[in-house]
Amino acid sequence: LLTFSTACALLTLPSTILLIRSHLNAWERPELQLRVVRIVLMVPIYALDSWLSLLQNGSLMAELVRECYEAFVIYNFVLYLAEYLGGSATISQILSQKAPVCHLWPLRLC
Repeated sequence: LLTFSTACALLTLPSTILLIRSHLNAWERPELQLRVVRIVLMVPIYALDSWLSLLQNGSLMAELVRECYEAFVIYNFVLYLAEYLGGSATISQILSQKAPVCHLWPLRLC
């Protein structure tokens, strides 16, 4: 099991590097692609954390790094969506044109 998990964890590195390199070679929309590169880097971090958890009861430092980077990736994903949809001004304009939604009973009290 450990040999197979080591091989799988190591295979994430070349695929991640190839994907990042292809984004860098076709750097046409840097605002979007920088966010994609940051999101893609989550794969080897998860692989390393999972591999370390198989070796011992889990590395506290690796788990801390993973949790912090995961929050950073979620933040970058929200920024990616905002940029892809045209920026916050465009999103606000689109949402202001939509009709209000009638929520179910407990939610309409908020």
